Amino acid sequence: MDPKSPYNDLPWDLIVSALQGVLSAEEETQFQQWLALSSDNRSTYERLQRMWGEEMADYQFYQQADEGGAWKELRSRMGELALPEGAGVLPEEEVETRLGAISGRAAQGKGRILAMKWAAVAAALLLLAGAEWWYVSRKGEQYMTAANETKRIPLPDGSMVVLNEHTQLRVESDYNKTDRKLVLVSGEARFDVVHNPERPFVVDMGDVSVKDIGTGFTIDRTADSIKVIVSEGRIAFVRHETGETHEIGAGQAVSFYAAEHKFGSVSNRDDLLRFDDKPLSDVIAALERTSGKKIVLSDTTMGQKKLTVHLGGESFEDAIKTICASLNLEYSVVNGEYVLTQAGAHN
Repeated sequence: MDPKSPYNDLPWDLIVSALQGVLSAEEETQFQQWLALSSDNRSTYERLQRMWGEEMADYQFYQQADEGGAWKELRSRMGELALPEGAGVLPEEEVETRLGAISGRAAQGKGRILAMKWAAVAAALLLLAGAEWWYVSRKGEQYMTAANETKRIPLPDGSMVVLNEHTQLRVESDYNKTDRKLVLVSGEARFDVVHNPERPFVVDMGDVSVKDIGTGFTIDRTADSIKVIVSEGRIAFVRHETGETHEIGAGQAVSFYAAEHKFGSVSNRDDLLRFDDKPLSDVIAALERTSGKKIVLSDTTMGQKKLTVHLGGESFEDAIKTICASLNLEYSVVNGEYVLTQAGAHN
């Protein structure tokens, strides 16, 4: 691994405790201070968090605190692929040296058993971080957005994905070869799909998936729920364990609640576009989800303006006109985006 790698000198005892959700109050303060030191610290932790969440959290040998087993299992899995020259895999002796330091620091205050658990997790994370080429090639193309960032991702089949802020998406490595599969890890994304019945378009989210039936739709995935809003066409929202399926069409929405393992009731567009003393930013977000259109504020402070309005049953153009009339705004269309400005501001 590059000696300047961000993984070299990390507070692994705090990081692994954070990943497992066992930070004490004092450790939580120390961990938040470390995150606040730099954006590099935050981005590094997010990468490790993704590796932990997608690759390791359910592996029994990590829970059994078997650092040797953790290291051996992951090394064997990685060994299934040829290691290209200069791939940058972390040498075994380097892993052992760092694990010794990690275990030593952890044992000072936590005891041998917890130290071993931390070392087990750190062993696998170090290997994944040291061979990230393997992680990415195996998992497909990864996309992430930060705060106040959006990304447009054109797909090989002509479909388009737009990621909202704080969103993680993976495009599987065999996309558009035998099927078209994406994984929405977290956050909100808008999908405009080129329909192909021979190669179904599927967004996978662990317990559930969404299958396109020729459509445009938005998915908002949080830790507690997954909400799908259809702007055109139809989708099938499927729970894998039971096969339960909700098929919904344009102007409808439905949520899946992770803790209860159940779907909510289907909502209509009218219900989604009823606002009582809500900020303009909330109204715009809902209108974007239900229409698939992009709305931009020329001055972000306008998003704090509040209004009471019911936009259900109106066309998108009429909804924009209603908003403008309510808040003394005007709009223009620039490169397909609807830009809202204060009325008379350009004079």
